Amino acid sequence: MNNTFDFKWLKSQINIQQVLSAYQLDGRLKEKNDTLYGPCPLHGGNNPTAFRVELNRGLWHCFTHCGGGDIVELVRHIENSSYPQAARSLYRLVGPKNVIHPGATCSSPQKSFVPFTHKLILNPNVSFLQKEKNISVDTAIHHQVGIASHSRFLRDMVAVRLHDLLGNPIGYCGRRLHPEDIEKWGKWRFPQNLPKSSLLFNAHRAKPYRQNGIILVECPWAAIRFAQAGIKNTVALLGTSLAPDQIQWIIASPSVLLILDNDPAGQKAATQIALTLKTYTKTIIHKLSDVLEPEDLSDDQLRSIANNYSFF
Repeated sequence: MNNTFDFKWLKSQINIQQVLSAYQLDGRLKEKNDTLYGPCPLHGGNNPTAFRVELNRGLWHCFTHCGGGDIVELVRHIENSSYPQAARSLYRLVGPKNVIHPGATCSSPQKSFVPFTHKLILNPNVSFLQKEKNISVDTAIHHQVGIASHSRFLRDMVAVRLHDLLGNPIGYCGRRLHPEDIEKWGKWRFPQNLPKSSLLFNAHRAKPYRQNGIILVECPWAAIRFAQAGIKNTVALLGTSLAPDQIQWIIASPSVLLILDNDPAGQKAATQIALTLKTYTKTIIHKLSDVLEPEDLSDDQLRSIANNYSFF
């Protein structure tokens, strides 16, 4: 992993007062003439003049115990961390919504989207699921996928229930099955004005395991297959681009394993996404060999891939 960080850029994006506030260390400090002073919030002293911050220069100093420096040294002292760790913390404080990185999608304002919260009755016994994607009936039921016989919107498609990042149901998308329909309209049908850039399929199920690391894939089938193999910390992009809301959710994890489809579009996207995420969290690309999609592999092979990376 590349551990080169743009500290100069970070210092231009966030000031020392904001850093102190983010760590809730400014409560006892007083301000006078562009200077903060008070008891040192780092070692918990009581000397009212021991700690001083020069706001215009972005420097701090503890005269009794902790030393001093800029915001990087401040974060290192607060977290007892290395320079790369401090840089990642500062990137998180700056926040992905405040910066454009290569590979990050800057979304235009979303048109009005009306969530569909009603639960459809789905038939999980589908040849496409069991024979083409190797998704068992029980797994299909758990992830709420199957044929929606009474839905005009999802006619002749396999329905997939969607949730927002908080786990609220917002509707269904459909995977077309007939080749002529796919050729005319593409594989997937999504609800009108669906805010795809604010979604990660399976995020609400993966969230309890996020601190173990996240596996990031392209489509729901790959996320479902990893879950079926016992790897529950997997989310899908519903595409090959990455947007700020998605970044914000992903970087709460200490590590990300990217497993996108092994085609030119997927591999190009993996490189761009990794370039974006590596400034926030440990990011590794796994390139599939001889197969195009993760769901082409067996459950044992999927487990083997995940287990090869010790942070999972």
